[in-house]
Amino acid sequence: MLSRYSRIVNAPRQAPGRSAVTEYRIDELARAAGTTVRNIRAYQDRGLLHPPRVLGRVGMYSEQHLRRLRRVLSLLNRGYASAQIQELLGAWDRGVGLSGVIDLEQAITRSWRDEVPVVMSHDEAVELLGSEDHLERVMASGWAVADDDRVTFLSQALLDTFQEAVALGWPAEKIIDLQVRLTPALDHVADLFVDTAVEHLVAEHGDAWVPRGDEVAQTAALIERLRELASTSIGVVLARALETSVERAYGEHQARIQGQDDSTP
Repeated sequence: MLSRYSRIVNAPRQAPGRSAVTEYRIDELARAAGTTVRNIRAYQDRGLLHPPRVLGRVGMYSEQHLRRLRRVLSLLNRGYASAQIQELLGAWDRGVGLSGVIDLEQAITRSWRDEVPVVMSHDEAVELLGSEDHLERVMASGWAVADDDRVTFLSQALLDTFQEAVALGWPAEKIIDLQVRLTPALDHVADLFVDTAVEHLVAEHGDAWVPRGDEVAQTAALIERLRELASTSIGVVLARALETSVERAYGEHQARIQGQDDSTP
């Protein structure tokens, strides 16, 4: 079990003399944002992320750094080039009439998960998952990222589920297969929800609409509500589908048993 492993989940610290101000070392910032130390340094070199506050010989990053980093990652994932991101962030830094858009961008880009990542050595991750191949498949599915000799599992809940299933006797390979197969299906479900919301906004406001004034807060609230509705709807539909599937599987199993009894001389 994971308790046997030397998990490194360093809690962010409050800056000395600054009440309730959270600061991160670079590895902690990487875990909080779901990226790697190497990427953070690359973003700094490109001017996308401001330098940290230096405490002794250690760079300390703030919540502002974390928000900006998440914004950079979101824009990269949406296909923006580094030069475009730098220009956009520069406009935000100058406050060129985009203060409301920043609030909207934060509502869009903030993590939908409230989880603490789990970090361990590469060897520990291989032992936990059962093989090097299993680790590679998990990283390819987006469940974990590697940085030097450390592996970060982005979901504590998903890791706990994996361990519990293994403890119940399920083969690790089968669980990983399930995760790999589920990911694209759930990505499609997420796209359906988001595309439906976008179609609604475009139909109501037009293709070139940009929220302004009170519309920014209203749109941000709509996005937050979408998170709740999507999670609830998927949970309800999945629960009903599981109930139906279990009943089907049980009926098929009973039919096989009955067939074997009928064929017994």
